[in-house]
Amino acid sequence: MAPRDLYFDSGGHLTEKALADLCRDAIPDELSRLEIAEHLSYCDDCTEKYTALLCGEVLLEPDPPVAEDSLRRIRQETRIVFLKRCARVGAAACLTLLVWLGGFSQLDSIELPEFQTEDRMRISQEISNSIQDFTQQVSNGIREIFDFSFERSSES
Repeated sequence: MAPRDLYFDSGGHLTEKALADLCRDAIPDELSRLEIAEHLSYCDDCTEKYTALLCGEVLLEPDPPVAEDSLRRIRQETRIVFLKRCARVGAAACLTLLVWLGGFSQLDSIELPEFQTEDRMRISQEISNSIQDFTQQVSNGIREIFDFSFERSSES
């Protein structure tokens, strides 16, 4: 029996065997495959049957979802790295402020002829206030970053 007789019936339409072999990708020769493809391009009835067969089968099984677990681990690692960097920067900033403020506290012991004691105290107080404002703004910024980061992680 010729392959044409296996895959086409007397009315010129595809047989059930042809549709089943096409779904399993089991058509052995290229000529039959081309004839079936050409027939499907113009025959709506056979295309409808073939589509129904394809829709009834599961073509590919999806892999188990690993994206969520991977993203969760990446977020956690990112937070850890970020916290370590923030701790280093915070420690460096604290040490810098201690050294800097320690130097400003020494202004009282240095005699500067152009400044009066009241001026030195006023300048020292202004610098201290500026540093406190700066550190408060940095603290608020870091708090907002963490609040935003934790809100996003809790949403996903």
